[in-house]
Amino acid sequence: MKKVLGLFSALLLMVTLVGFTSGASNAAMVKQKPFADRLEVAIQKYTNNARKRNNLQTVRTSKCLDKYAESWARKLARENKFEHRNLSTIINGCDLGYVSENIVKYPVGGSADQVGKKSVGLWLNSEGHRRNMLDKPSRLIGLGAARTSDGYWIVVQNFAR
Repeated sequence: MKKVLGLFSALLLMVTLVGFTSGASNAAMVKQKPFADRLEVAIQKYTNNARKRNNLQTVRTSKCLDKYAESWARKLARENKFEHRNLSTIINGCDLGYVSENIVKYPVGGSADQVGKKSVGLWLNSEGHRRNMLDKPSRLIGLGAARTSDGYWIVVQNFAR
């Protein structure tokens, strides 16, 4: 009987350890968000940091603006183009009074946070882009990021009031 209890205890201990080990490896196997999504988060973070430094309210994500920014970034990346879109499409599609747009083409390499910080820095050093980012009445943002076939990230940033 002692031998059976000993074997049972050893088996229970093995099952428990395997359970904890399996749980740990399942947690490690959780998928990380795609790079483009992490890049968009970083860009919004650095954009809002710049707005705070300038005593402005932060911008919040608009699903409608996001949809347009993401589709435009994908189109530019797919067609290997770099141009602004007709903003009346977004104004009418999202029922807004004002929309502005920043775009950047940045080489692939580095973390999403590094690319996001550098992209926002480039915009802040350009008068027109800076004006868009620091527009006081703007409260909404939409972001899209897509990779070109020749190794660049195209990022689209739309602001709205």
